Amino acid sequence: MPEKRIKLNERECAICSRVKLIRKSIKWAQEPFANQLGITRDQLANIESARTPLRYEIAWKIRVIFGLSLAWLADGEQLPDSLECDDLPLPELTGLTKSALLSEVSDKIHGLKKLPAIGVSPSKKLHLNADRLQHRIWCLTSFRSEIAAWIARVPDAHIHQFSDKLIEFANTYLTSIPADDEALIQARHDAMLWPKFGQILQRDLSAKQLMQNKA
Repeated sequence: MPEKRIKLNERECAICSRVKLIRKSIKWAQEPFANQLGITRDQLANIESARTPLRYEIAWKIRVIFGLSLAWLADGEQLPDSLECDDLPLPELTGLTKSALLSEVSDKIHGLKKLPAIGVSPSKKLHLNADRLQHRIWCLTSFRSEIAAWIARVPDAHIHQFSDKLIEFANTYLTSIPADDEALIQARHDAMLWPKFGQILQRDLSAKQLMQNKA
């Protein structure tokens, strides 16, 4: 039965964009990616182009096969691999029909979501300065090491307070300086996050395939 085509709202389009972002990050063609999900290439193309919404049954396969968070896939919350934040049920336990959408299941469990958050590629291609982007990536890598050292020094009784203060300082500083266009911010975010994440995901998939071949 062909997928039902409807005009998708902003949130559904954002979900579809994340599916395409996953595939692009691991440099897979549509056909092998679709095969992993048990759908046709045309069905995947319709999802990626936001012609049909993402069903929960397919979203669950993405979670299991690629190790990606449904909280991120549904609403851009947390990071793509934040599985510890997932609390959505198995497809057969949603209490909804088999054709239920990811957004429908998420809203049933978490309440209605209005707008997508982070993790969606902008609709138009933006040119990013390669040298400045590389510096941002260097800063990101450096800060991970610095933050790990800071957290290691904080006594257990103060760890939550330290975390809150760090976030408060960052947000206060960001609101004190001029803000860039949201599309540019999102483009930077994706450019910093996805190349590295794609490498890790591809490595994990290769390891999984190797274990399956040995079994």
